[in-house]
Amino acid sequence: IRQLEEQTHDFERLNKILGKVCSTMQVEEVLKRILEETLLLCHADQGSVLILHPDGQQTAKTLVRHGTSATEKLNHYLNTLLAGWVSRYKKPLLTNNLSDTFGSSYVDPKYDEIVSTLSVPLLVHGKVMGAINLISLTKNRKFDQRELHLLSTLASQCAHFINNAQLHEK
Repeated sequence: IRQLEEQTHDFERLNKILGKVCSTMQVEEVLKRILEETLLLCHADQGSVLILHPDGQQTAKTLVRHGTSATEKLNHYLNTLLAGWVSRYKKPLLTNNLSDTFGSSYVDPKYDEIVSTLSVPLLVHGKVMGAINLISLTKNRKFDQRELHLLSTLASQCAHFINNAQLHEK
């Protein structure tokens, strides 16, 4: 019963988040709302929404981050690394060890403080238009299947809101 109550609560939150996100047609505002809500929903310490260029070069067009610069671990390099992985495989990435996932030659020791990482693609019509990246720096706070499921569900809807906002701005 407790698990069902938690799932009901999670889906109510998802519905509320989607209502907030779809209430604007400005791309920057949509991205900020998505990030604010995903940080709360998944109890993440830092996060970003990375939008890729539509020409397929896989370079960032828009990047919205949350985290203080003094403690920022989710920097441009890590965002690009995560977005590149989800773009290539077109599926979410959940890892508790970046070095094991990417190899120690690609992961600077400054990222050792990251306890858990979650990255999901923003897919529109089967094409990756970006990624939502979250990290946890809090000991004993690893992302699990709950956060993976919630963020994947949210990302599938948010990708369309971002796409519509981009079309509206054009």
